[in-house]
Amino acid sequence: MRVALTGVPGTGKTTVAEALAKRGVRVIHLNDFARAAGLLVERDEARGSFVVDVDDLAERLNGVLDDADGPVVIEGHFAHEMDVDAIALLRVDPLVLVDRLRARGWPDAKVRENVEAEALDVLAQEVLDAGLPAVEIDATRQTVEALADAVRTIADTPPEALKGTPVGSARWPLESLPWF
Repeated sequence: MRVALTGVPGTGKTTVAEALAKRGVRVIHLNDFARAAGLLVERDEARGSFVVDVDDLAERLNGVLDDADGPVVIEGHFAHEMDVDAIALLRVDPLVLVDRLRARGWPDAKVRENVEAEALDVLAQEVLDAGLPAVEIDATRQTVEALADAVRTIADTPPEALKGTPVGSARWPLESLPWF
């Protein structure tokens, strides 16, 4: 079972993936994998990030995972674009997300772009467009251990039996959205 653990930056993907790895779950951090494979093709100066060829990344990842035994969690904000069996989408209240991203020292423009993407369900729509079994997990106030439990349950469940909160269920009150 391959599970994409996705969400906008700051939702806790990496932290949850690290907790899963400590439990013995095989985890692939897409950013690290892409960097090690030499797939960061150019730097997007406006966003302060690298561009990756997602198709090439998916192909190389498949080559590594073809013989995988047991569940694999693929972590990254574009993990849902890989060849996976199910998707776990982490969501966080935009007001909390602002604080998390600012604590990283991100510039306001980058914070704004990611908070708006969360508030407007951009990633949720991408996940829905993938047409795969998927659930949404509100990570705003849950512990890392509770989130890891939820993702592990998804990884241990056949995709056709996946149950949980439907993707796109998050409703952030308009008055609580941070307007920059």
